[in-house]
Amino acid sequence: MVLRPYDIHWVELDDQVQRPFVILSPVEMNAHLSHVLAAPLSSQVQTWPTRVVLDEWDFHSEVALEGMCRIDKLQVQGRMARLNALAIRKVKAVLKEMLVD
Repeated sequence: MVLRPYDIHWVELDDQVQRPFVILSPVEMNAHLSHVLAAPLSSQVQTWPTRVVLDEWDFHSEVALEGMCRIDKLQVQGRMARLNALAIRKVKAVLKEMLVD
């Protein structure tokens, strides 16, 4: 399975609960390492600058970039969706603000 940045996948956590995560690491990294960098989706509304609101579905969710973590690829399950172009730009802007500027 090719893991692409900004795709949303189900991830099986240690307590056997599945939760959606957005893949953040590039394809080249994902192809060679046993893990990916990803951020969870959350349905809890927060006004934090590290959150990106997703308005493209019938339910409210946010990419919780403050929760990004390393996930073993064996935990990554099926693909759910992909972020739209606007959401991708917002995620990139927040990551730049968090990690670069």
